Amino acid sequence: MAFADDIALYAYGYWSHERHPFRINSICLNTIQRKTPCTACTDTCPQDIVLHSGKANWTGCINCNLCVTACPTAAINQSATSFEGIRNLVLEGSAPVSFACERAQESCDVPCVCLATVPWDLCAAAALSSGVVLKAEACKSCPHEEMVAEVKELIQTLRRFLGKEGFAKGVFMHDQPDKMRSSGVDKRMAAKRVANSVAAGAETALEGVKNPTMSCYRALLLEVLENLHDEGTPAEVTWPTLIEDGNCHACEICTKMCPHKALELHVPGYTDLPNDDDEDVNGQPFDEAVRADTIDGRPHFEGQVLAHNASKCTQCGLCYVSCPNENLGGWDEIKTTESPAYQAFPINVKLCEKCGHPFMPKAPEDTKCRVCNRPTLGYRPGS
Repeated sequence: MAFADDIALYAYGYWSHERHPFRINSICLNTIQRKTPCTACTDTCPQDIVLHSGKANWTGCINCNLCVTACPTAAINQSATSFEGIRNLVLEGSAPVSFACERAQESCDVPCVCLATVPWDLCAAAALSSGVVLKAEACKSCPHEEMVAEVKELIQTLRRFLGKEGFAKGVFMHDQPDKMRSSGVDKRMAAKRVANSVAAGAETALEGVKNPTMSCYRALLLEVLENLHDEGTPAEVTWPTLIEDGNCHACEICTKMCPHKALELHVPGYTDLPNDDDEDVNGQPFDEAVRADTIDGRPHFEGQVLAHNASKCTQCGLCYVSCPNENLGGWDEIKTTESPAYQAFPINVKLCEKCGHPFMPKAPEDTKCRVCNRPTLGYRPGS
């Protein structure tokens, strides 16, 4: 199934049709780790609903969506009843999608409690597809300084992601432009293609209910980027990407901890990705990692790589907090028209001759990992 088809499944497949947000447990920080509980969603709820632990009881929810943008891993999404209409407006592409808060007292496509409750992914998807109007005039007289700061951060995030030219073309403040821009993309055909892919992938959608790996907003953004790419008008965007200091030990803790599976370890002879040119890494000269082609819809790299899928990442920071060697940390940027957007970090490890797992050798002659090289006490069964 094509990448666009996989993304389309998220838009219809895994959230409930209720008039309140929902939590994707598989990407919630508290599902992955419990050492330091995350309470961001509960802390921001004006109704004092406990959302971060157990099964959330949404009784009393006013559907303000403050918890949606507060979640560091985008595990909380708005209800399908409100999102489906927005998604249709974005994919239809006939006019910019306008957002306004209650204080603005203006007509708009999507009314919200505050512009700070609108995810940047959603705004970016609208900006790239049909344009987005953020009616932020009311922010100038808003007494809630923290919320105003969040709106400013939303706008800055869109500037970084879309670039100067993309921001000027797709983001409009206060008013809809008199003359619509032409993207050269037949949005109606794109929407029809997406609808067909959803119908064809209904069975896969049911499987996706179990462990979705991204929010509906990020799924929509990637869907729009893929549509633009397919129509021959790819958009260059800027994704935040991790910084790795070149001292990765290939312990795989970060890849297992990442809520969105945005980190992948690729070591020839160890990974399950086919690589006909490399039979084993032991004794082989180190080759700098180079992005190659895709195999079965997944990225294929030459050499040894820790790959970061920036288009899935939400910068929650769990990877560099959990890294035992502290070689992950900080953020860089990658400008690309490709989706998914990968950044490859070259690593230099060996495969343990006993267990087969990659390890960082302390000396060139080391052939076993630290666990397999651990001295025994001489105990033998029956002794």
